Amino acid sequence: MKYTKEKIVKALLLAPLPLLFFTALLFIIMNREYSLYSIFVVFVGHGLIYLAYCILTVPFSFMFSILLNRYSVLSFITICISSLIIATPFFVLLGWSHTGEVSKEWWKMYTDTWTILMALIPGLSYWLFLTDFKVKELFMKKIIYFNCLAFIFTYISLFYQKYILIDRIVVDRLGKVEVIGGGFPLQFLVDGEISPGGSIAIDPLNIIIGLDQFIFLYFILDYLFWLGCLLACYLSFRQIKIK
Repeated sequence: MKYTKEKIVKALLLAPLPLLFFTALLFIIMNREYSLYSIFVVFVGHGLIYLAYCILTVPFSFMFSILLNRYSVLSFITICISSLIIATPFFVLLGWSHTGEVSKEWWKMYTDTWTILMALIPGLSYWLFLTDFKVKELFMKKIIYFNCLAFIFTYISLFYQKYILIDRIVVDRLGKVEVIGGGFPLQFLVDGEISPGGSIAIDPLNIIIGLDQFIFLYFILDYLFWLGCLLACYLSFRQIKIK
């Protein structure tokens, strides 16, 4: 089966996004970087990795794909083999940017299972986007739409505020302190120690600066709650429409 150049380019640009998103999320959870500024820095860093991918690998991947597509051999197997080949200089440059030198035994990187997965997962994503892009494009639009709505509803829930008990250091010991918090069903933004007492700043700039305490876990749970509500409403509406 042959594919158009436009479909190949779109699939190549989308291929690393699932892996980058999950590695960013994993980094945040493993390092407990729950402040909004730290989360912003992590995603900016992963954005720079995506930019490096677009500059260093997309042109070569595109040429490989065009060549394979010309002879109708652009398949899952050839894509995985190409991913391993093209990822090699990318990983070498990434290692050089961290250590300042190229490893003399760079080929041993593929003895590590994690490195192999890092090379193959974008290849798998590329193949999935390539084989059924129109359906996935429509599906992705729905995913983006529902996630944006869930994010908006989560932010709006900050207007629901109540006093909650949280752990704070009081006279050289840890104790429960009653502070104002915003969010529903869980309060993910609470009055910070350096902010004016008795209130929370809900404008985006102050949230990013970190004047108040941002509880990342509660934010994710609230976000999933609103996403679940939206999906439940959508499915209920579809059921009524079908009847």
